[in-house]
Amino acid sequence: MDQKRILVACLADPSSNPRPGRTIALCKGMGHAVDVASFHLCKKMDIDAHYAFRFPSQKITNRILRKAIRAWSLLLPFEPVSEFLNDRRWGFSNVLVRLQHNQYDAVIVHDAWLLPFVFKMKGQAKVIFDAREYYPGEMEGNLLWRILDRPEKVRVCRRYMPQCDQVMTVSPGIVTRYKEDIGVESLLVRSAPKFYDAEPQIVQNNIVRMVHHGGANRDRKLENMIDMFSMLDNRFTLDFYLTGSPSYKKELQKRAVGQDRIRFLDPVPFNQILPMLQNYDIGLYLLEPTGFNTEYSLPNKFFEFIQARLMLAIGPSPDMASLLREYDCGIVSDDFKPETMARALNALTADFIMQKKRASDRAARDLCFEEEGKKIVSILNSVGIH
Repeated sequence: MDQKRILVACLADPSSNPRPGRTIALCKGMGHAVDVASFHLCKKMDIDAHYAFRFPSQKITNRILRKAIRAWSLLLPFEPVSEFLNDRRWGFSNVLVRLQHNQYDAVIVHDAWLLPFVFKMKGQAKVIFDAREYYPGEMEGNLLWRILDRPEKVRVCRRYMPQCDQVMTVSPGIVTRYKEDIGVESLLVRSAPKFYDAEPQIVQNNIVRMVHHGGANRDRKLENMIDMFSMLDNRFTLDFYLTGSPSYKKELQKRAVGQDRIRFLDPVPFNQILPMLQNYDIGLYLLEPTGFNTEYSLPNKFFEFIQARLMLAIGPSPDMASLLREYDCGIVSDDFKPETMARALNALTADFIMQKKRASDRAARDLCFEEEGKKIVSILNSVGIH
């Protein structure tokens, strides 16, 4: 095999971010040299070199300054202002100087803001863009974002995505949207974890243990899962393991006061998520759509619930619901109202829950990274990386 040199670039820490982390491991497993440009690595990774982007300052003065410059840029040519802002925020120019003499065969990029940077430094490398969401609708529930940031995200996507050698994304709905709006064909690569060898656990003592883990983002309206508890049978419990906004987490905890069947527990390390989930019966996600990305979400946790051999209980999110119905591993409520999900949960029996857990056990063989990784290998092969 002819060893190739690959750069994986992301605005995240891939040692704890599953999608770029799995891509890095796959490329190394193919025998290639892999460099990474990202935020600081909190854990050691099997890579050849690391180039660190600056983690953006969260000081309110810096955030206000960025917004003020972005607002002024509406009156000026966008590209130079955008490059100035991105360099100020992430230190792209420093990394570019360090990378300019490297010769890569392929660059795998995981964020739309990185596309201009990548096309400056790529040389003869093929570019694979992992469009993990529909970037022009990234924060469309935020009016300020729609005014100040969306026009630039649209410009970046329309200019650079057609120049990419391959594009992949996470859900069928996003595949369709990129084709309609940007005119780019993308390949579906779902965000599934590696196959986890486990057995479905029985429902114990007629207590149905539900779990939700992930980011505490306001646009996910996690409060709906709390509000339904006043209508649920006493046999149900719910544990949250949340990362993200501290202020939103506090609001959720305050909202749950008086509901002693709801607990907020500390998040676990990424490699402990599946063992943790095995302590539960139902993976719960009532994701009321607040924009295109939440409507067509097909998140890591959906597949993690399946790998942990849980029954799933979700709202009628199209791409999640379609896959759940295909494998018959849970229930889909008729709408996103807390009372509707409460009625659906109250109707469950322990035998029914176990049937769905066993269906997740069967689905786990298909909905895993071993299968999705084959698609990434095919994408790499198509650009000459074998």
